[in-house]
Amino acid sequence: MIIIKLDDSLVLLRKVLEEKIGEERADPLGRFDESVDQINQTIERLEAVLAQMLKLETVNEALQMLRDIIKAQEELQEKTRMERKKKLIEGLQ
Repeated sequence: MIIIKLDDSLVLLRKVLEEKIGEERADPLGRFDESVDQINQTIERLEAVLAQMLKLETVNEALQMLRDIIKAQEELQEKTRMERKKKLIEGLQ
């Protein structure tokens, strides 16, 4: 959607630059400023999207670290259980 607006702005700018009034070129500055403003707004929106993506990436990294910790804890619990079982069997012999 943002890219469509940007594309529309550029098309509008091109049309204005190509228009002729009589034999003189049209003054495109008014619409040029409008196009620049729309492009700046688009850039701001894209920067906000990027910031949100980076925030989500950080959250996903934290979640992966938490999953790794849980997996390591489960493996340690299993090893502890096996070691206790082994020592219990050795104690009965």
